[in-house]
Amino acid sequence: GFFGWFNRSFIRSTQSYERGVSGILKRRAPFLLIYLAIVVVMGFLFTRIPTSFLPEEDQG
Repeated sequence: GFFGWFNRSFIRSTQSYERGVSGILKRRAPFLLIYLAIVVVMGFLFTRIPTSFLPEEDQG
């Protein structure tokens, strides 16, 4: 029934997650470099993107 299907799907997704994490841990250096690149890009974008969602109020 439904619960059997749910449990099988949950087990499959858990196993996939474990394989993915294991693969990342086996290749730490490339993933660390990717992570650092993402952090650098986010920092750069943080300084370049405007901070306000609303335009300046028209005073005239």
